[in-house]
Amino acid sequence: MENKLVSGMYGMEIPVVNNKIIFPFTPHLRNKRIKHIEFMNYTIMPKSPTNITLVNDTTNMFLTLVNYGTSIQIVEHLNVGTLNNNGDRLFINKVVDFERSFIEYKGTENIIGKSVFVVFYYDEPAVWSVINTINQRTIIRSLELVLTGKKTYFAYDQELIGKKVLSMLLLFPAVTPLGNAGLNSNYLNNKFITLSYNNVEFISNVPLQVFYQSLLYYQIRLQGIKFDLQKSFITSLTETVNDKKAVFFNLVIDDNK
Repeated sequence: MENKLVSGMYGMEIPVVNNKIIFPFTPHLRNKRIKHIEFMNYTIMPKSPTNITLVNDTTNMFLTLVNYGTSIQIVEHLNVGTLNNNGDRLFINKVVDFERSFIEYKGTENIIGKSVFVVFYYDEPAVWSVINTINQRTIIRSLELVLTGKKTYFAYDQELIGKKVLSMLLLFPAVTPLGNAGLNSNYLNNKFITLSYNNVEFISNVPLQVFYQSLLYYQIRLQGIKFDLQKSFITSLTETVNDKKAVFFNLVIDDNK
């Protein structure tokens, strides 16, 4: 079973104050249909975008989700490890009442004062495009960005204006095709990406590493999203010499006319 088409991704940080973790009010996700959910832990991503240590023990975390507009628990005490099995993401396909949904932690780690970080994959009507799945034709373009500090915006790229992107594949060349020193994967887990189109952040504060998919059989499937590159950016928690390298993508683009 392959991942479902998504047109939005949102990274949510939740500060932990006790072992029952309530989701915050999140206007960004209100009335959005959630396709997939993914939990990050300390091993994958040591620090949140606000530089808070993440909870490591997601093995003993359980998720309960309430259907929006009802009191029905559509997910009850689901171990969060089952949400993503080596890239194969569990299909949720519900509109969630986040303020009545929660996470329970049953392990022994002292999680108070740390953060939980969750990525939601959802439908964003403002940016999606109809995808031709019968006679699909694609082209592949490259995109790179040399990081210059804590927040680096993408540059104008005429070839990507109006293009419908189906997949973003993050790679780690030592030297990029433009001759820039490529980012080493050891410096990936403290970086986050935000992509916008018509002032809608459809990918918001998402760990950059989720787009490293070379070893995954199941990859993220994007529903023909478009970019305003000059309103899109990558943030980095650190600014060392090793951080200030080029991030390199291959973009799979819908080429149907």
